[in-house]
Amino acid sequence: MAGLTAAGFSPRRCDRGEYVVVETEVTGPLPAEDWEQLYELLASVASWGGKWGLVSTKGSRIAHASIRKVPAAYGRRGPWPSALGS
Repeated sequence: MAGLTAAGFSPRRCDRGEYVVVETEVTGPLPAEDWEQLYELLASVASWGGKWGLVSTKGSRIAHASIRKVPAAYGRRGPWPSALGS
């Protein structure tokens, strides 16, 4: 989440059943460089076996990334994604 905060976003982490989700509201127009940075941060979670995307509704846009919680016994690969915090 630190990467999103450093990029000027206000992320929030939610535990949703089998998933850990990080989401942030995307307000106003963003320069192409900011979109690129946002997508790179979200994709860093997806590379660990998660999903990411952007949801647009009439009044807002929410960028999100999620990964499924997996018990340690199943052998996670690599460290917990830094974008999700500890």
